[in-house]
Amino acid sequence: VMFAGFLATIICMKSLKDLRLALTVLLLVMLAVSMLAFTGWVRSPGGMFNRLTLHHAGPFGGAFDNPNALGNYLALLVPFFLALYLHGRQSFRTKLVILAATAASTMALFATYSRSSYLGLLASAVFLLFFRRRGRVVILIVVLLLAALFVGGVGQRLQTVFALTDLPNRFVKTEVALRMFRDAPWLGQGLGSFEHFATLSEEGALYRHTTLENQYLLMLSEGGILLLMAFAYMIYRYVRGGLMAAYRRTTEPLRRSLVIASGASLVSALAVGLGEGLMFFPKVNWLLGLILAVPMVLLRTMPAAVTAPRALPIGPQPLLASLAE
Repeated sequence: VMFAGFLATIICMKSLKDLRLALTVLLLVMLAVSMLAFTGWVRSPGGMFNRLTLHHAGPFGGAFDNPNALGNYLALLVPFFLALYLHGRQSFRTKLVILAATAASTMALFATYSRSSYLGLLASAVFLLFFRRRGRVVILIVVLLLAALFVGGVGQRLQTVFALTDLPNRFVKTEVALRMFRDAPWLGQGLGSFEHFATLSEEGALYRHTTLENQYLLMLSEGGILLLMAFAYMIYRYVRGGLMAAYRRTTEPLRRSLVIASGASLVSALAVGLGEGLMFFPKVNWLLGLILAVPMVLLRTMPAAVTAPRALPIGPQPLLASLAE
């Protein structure tokens, strides 16, 4: 699903104008999803907005019907549009719309109580510190964290991030995965085998939820070291041949801001993977594929991209040449 989103974006986006239109729609959808989730979360049966409702409503999943899925979805989009706001040179009205939508979506992300999404947002913020306008990034991080404390239950949820007693089932599944890895370290036990092993294990029988959240540990247990190395090489090739190539070939603020935004979303996705299998979750991974395709579209719309199709780190050479044309 992720690769389908990646490839479809490359094929359909034939100009920078197409890309801007698609991102505008994505921004509006992000805002709509966040506001709809908020609307359902803060309404009591009597339709009243009060602190009691905020305190007892708990995390929401909105249209995804799953708090972690909604949190991961927003953890990809919030860093992306935050980077556009910080590094793009849009009009004042456009910047105001981006900032308002990003702020609302960040509040929605915090209200999902998804700790993996918190981690992704923090990692992407650290990534943005490596570029200019660091002062603005720090100020925004502080403001967002302070604002999050006013969302019911988020302060308490943040306190449980490193609480060992709060995650007994995850530790049990981690033990099962490590046992699988020790038995077959190089090739793993086979794709899709973790759920089978976890269900049959004595520890896993105690918990009905047998999906392993850490996507890297899942790779090790099912595909072994070779699968994890292949994944790492794929990310390396994408960063070098996609992000870095697109960043170096242009000095235009909009294009550079889009490359930085894609990098921020990628960092967020990799961090989220420590606590949630984002790249294996079809409800969200299509969006990651779309975002990762943005630098590829930028390379296609640059004159230099036509003469150097090998810079695109995907597929066989004939496919790359046709995409570059």
